[in-house]
Amino acid sequence: VAYCNERRVRPSRAVLAGTPEGRWRMFELMVLIGAGIGGFVMLKNFVVRRLRYVDAVHSPIFPLLTGIGVALVSWPLAALPLVTTATSAFFGLGAGLGARSGSRALKSGG
Repeated sequence: VAYCNERRVRPSRAVLAGTPEGRWRMFELMVLIGAGIGGFVMLKNFVVRRLRYVDAVHSPIFPLLTGIGVALVSWPLAALPLVTTATSAFFGLGAGLGARSGSRALKSGG
């Protein structure tokens, strides 16, 4: 019989997306992206509104320290089912980039 000689092909990732495991991974990816964007938006607004008159905001090390601090503070949340350590890292990355963007907005007069 012809079909007995065919090799079984492993399903691609697109097919895997229809499975419960694939859906769970997609939901984790959406949480990861949302954490990065949320960290960016929250920190940029915080820097522009609350830290307008703080000179330390314009320091080149401020975004780095902010990102590391936010990642470390959010790291214990990795014990929750939807949050991974990568989510904490992306939240910290978004926060650091938001702090830098807010500092640049203040320098340009925004």
